[in-house]
Amino acid sequence: MNALKTVVITVGATVIGAALGVLFAPKKGSKTRDKIIKMSHDYTDQLSDGFDDMVDYVSHSIESVENESSRLVKKGKDKAKKMTHDLNKKMN
Repeated sequence: MNALKTVVITVGATVIGAALGVLFAPKKGSKTRDKIIKMSHDYTDQLSDGFDDMVDYVSHSIESVENESSRLVKKGKDKAKKMTHDLNKKMN
């Protein structure tokens, strides 16, 4: 979850800083509004990319857990079979 927090904080701080910079810049209102609209599109794209990165990270993590779980289950089954085989061998 550290990666998620980092992405959210970075994107949030960038958006807030840029918005404040544009709002306090000494330019004509129409130019400022056009700049805000352009920046909002840019930051929406960045936020979307950050969200996609987060989804990829979470998906990869889930896949890793699934793979490790499957590996451990197989290992446990193999050990149980070996123990059963050894026990049957001793009893005969």
